[in-house]
Amino acid sequence: MDGVFKKKMENMFHTAYYVVKKEKPFTDFPDLVQLNTRTGSSMPDCYMSDKACARFTIDIYNVEREQLLSDIKNARFISVMIDGATDCGTLENEIVYVKFFSKERGVVQSFLGIEDVKHAHAAGVLSAVQS
Repeated sequence: MDGVFKKKMENMFHTAYYVVKKEKPFTDFPDLVQLNTRTGSSMPDCYMSDKACARFTIDIYNVEREQLLSDIKNARFISVMIDGATDCGTLENEIVYVKFFSKERGVVQSFLGIEDVKHAHAAGVLSAVQS
C-alpha cells in the first residue's frame, strides 16, 4: 500500500470512528467524507457509503478487542463485573465488564460483551461468562 493511499484510508477510519464514538447513524458517513474532502483531506471515492462505514467499524472493533484481550492476558489482577438483564422476549443475558491495571494506560474498565444465559442460576451465569 503506497503512502498516499494509506493516508486516505487513515482519514476514512478516523471518520468512521467519529461516527461510532458520537453515536451518529452510518448514513452520516458519506456527508462527513465529503466535508473532509472539501476541507482538504484526501479521501478515496470508492468507500463513500454507509456500508463502508459499517465495515470500517467492524475492523476497528476487531483491532480494539484484540488489544483489550492482550492487555487482560498481561494483567496481574483482573476484576470481572457482571450485570444481568432480561429483554422483552424474556431472554436472560449477562453484560460483562472487566477492570484491570495496565502499566501503559493505568486502571482500565471496559465492556467485554453480552452473553446469552441458558439458565439464570449461578452455574448458568458462570458458564455463560466463561464462554
